[in-house]
Amino acid sequence: QCFLNEYIFPLEVGDRELLAELKGELERRLESDSLGDDGYVMLSIYALYAPLYSLRGWERIDTGGRELFMGILAQCEDYAREMELRSSISSFSAITDKVSMAVQAQYEESPYPRWFVLDRQADGTLPQTFVNPYIKLADPDLLHHPKRILVAGCGTGQQPIFIARFYPDVEVTALDLSRTSLAYAMRKAEEMGVENIRFRHGDILELADSDERYDLVFCSGVLHHMQNPMAGWRALRHVLAEAGAMSIALYSSHARSVIYEAREKIAALGLDDDLDTIRAARLDKAIINTDDEKVARFMLKSLDYFSLSGFRDLVFHRQEHGYTLPEIGACLDELRLRFVGIDYTPALYARFFAERGRDAAVDDISQWDAFELKHPDAFVGMYSFWCEPLA
Repeated sequence: QCFLNEYIFPLEVGDRELLAELKGELERRLESDSLGDDGYVMLSIYALYAPLYSLRGWERIDTGGRELFMGILAQCEDYAREMELRSSISSFSAITDKVSMAVQAQYEESPYPRWFVLDRQADGTLPQTFVNPYIKLADPDLLHHPKRILVAGCGTGQQPIFIARFYPDVEVTALDLSRTSLAYAMRKAEEMGVENIRFRHGDILELADSDERYDLVFCSGVLHHMQNPMAGWRALRHVLAEAGAMSIALYSSHARSVIYEAREKIAALGLDDDLDTIRAARLDKAIINTDDEKVARFMLKSLDYFSLSGFRDLVFHRQEHGYTLPEIGACLDELRLRFVGIDYTPALYARFFAERGRDAAVDDISQWDAFELKHPDAFVGMYSFWCEPLA
């Protein structure tokens, strides 16, 4: 569990010294190839505080025939494979934008999210998340028969792998700034037998000069982490086929008011985003006051609160913009894109129609804005919506 949450629990007083002693003893034993019977207990204790691959000589660790230890050692096997894959990744562009470089550094250190399984649905079946009866694209068959797909800002691979499984005959290009994230994604694709993804390292901004075109472009939770989100969005618009469609997800300023309050406190305190500071801030009531009902409702229902990379992404991100729906509408107008509709759950649509009437236009962004103003937490995850080029 400590490995899965990336050691989000802060060290108690005195633990750091004890951990250093334990690490030194384990490394001495590994160097001498004499781990000893009690060494596996020591390794298990160490694994509560740090990954086993942080030990010098971790390559010499084996299960010693201890079946219960195999689950712990798996973290080393996965890490070794990711390092192999990482070294094979080539870049299609240099990363020179200062904010892009800062965001890249964050995700090299804290790839996000760490995940293990996807929804169990048959390969080759259009995913339920795409079958939204209220989303009316100009070409109704586009979601069933795309030829090329781009996932811009693929992170650790959940989205492109999910998509590639349902379009096994379509080439999916997955792009990200972080080689560490890409290596994780490549390992998971390998593990799941997904072979129709082309992983690429580079900056979305560089797509502005690309000759490639894609029928479907997915960009979830990425543009708002750029210094100039519109520059990134223009680059995506450039590679979108004229008969294509784009799925975008952006943070809601209304829904994330709790986050902005926390970020203001962090800025006022001048806190860095080193991992120990992040661990301590998470439990600091002066920053994240979970005794406050509004804060608790947001934080404790967010999976990101319970892992180190997640909490860093949630509260300590190095770059973030929030949006309102009218602001998104203005961006779409500038890019000559048509808002097709919010891609959300049937429950949210039921609330929308109950309040706005059954004849409410789901492709009218002002209708959704009026709805959100009455329900500020409606898009607590992100605005997730489809858009397509204007005719």
